[in-house]
Amino acid sequence: MHKILLELGALKIYSYGFMAAMGFFFGFLLALKKAKRDKLDEDSMYSLIIIIVIMALVGGRVFYIILNWKDFLQNTSAYILSREGFVFLGGFTFAAISALSYTALKKLPVWRYADVFAPSIAFGHALGRLGCFLNGCCYGKVGHGFLAMVFPYDSVAGYYHPYEPVIATQLISSLANFSIFVFLSLVYRNKKFDGQIFFLYFITYSIFRFIIEFIRGDYLQNQYYMFNLTISQLTGIFLFFSGLIMYFYLKNKKQNENISQMPA
Repeated sequence: MHKILLELGALKIYSYGFMAAMGFFFGFLLALKKAKRDKLDEDSMYSLIIIIVIMALVGGRVFYIILNWKDFLQNTSAYILSREGFVFLGGFTFAAISALSYTALKKLPVWRYADVFAPSIAFGHALGRLGCFLNGCCYGKVGHGFLAMVFPYDSVAGYYHPYEPVIATQLISSLANFSIFVFLSLVYRNKKFDGQIFFLYFITYSIFRFIIEFIRGDYLQNQYYMFNLTISQLTGIFLFFSGLIMYFYLKNKKQNENISQMPA
């Protein structure tokens, strides 16, 4: 584990921020490549990228503060100035709502643009989770086996579990997100309707996130809510059912359009 990747005098490059930046960078490169192939407006793509970056950072920090609001009230300046403390689902929610709103206001084909970005979200998230592993955050419960390891004391995992092996849920999450990326990319080649890839991402990621939360070990007791589920699991349930409903709605809509265009 390397919390700091590079140190040049006063300049420090942190692994978490570096991997998150790489996730954004390569994710957007993949999205731009798909957009060019599908002949989507290039200026609109760059505008969406700027919106997504800003709102993902804002949403990730806002959700983190909400989850830790008592500590935030006691250490407000520390939370605001900290380089750490982002929640993926918060960033995704803010970025998705903002990007979808932008495309709708510009009267662009909303779901076509959403499909272009969906595989990139999974790919970027896979790189981001490697940053979590190097940083020692987003760890699992105390456990044993080849996926359990002892983190250094200067990491979050090592601080709360000194000399105890914890499950490396970061690596599991990275592999799962990369698998989702491959799956979505394969389906994208022969997609049947606009919105198919975007809502397949909703469905696949929410299932994985719901399951992995059961072995996450970085939640405090007051961060469990209804039915003893985490906020990420509750959000995942919402994403799963909304994704399922929209998937079949758009699928049936496309099928009805095809039928109406058939010669009588």
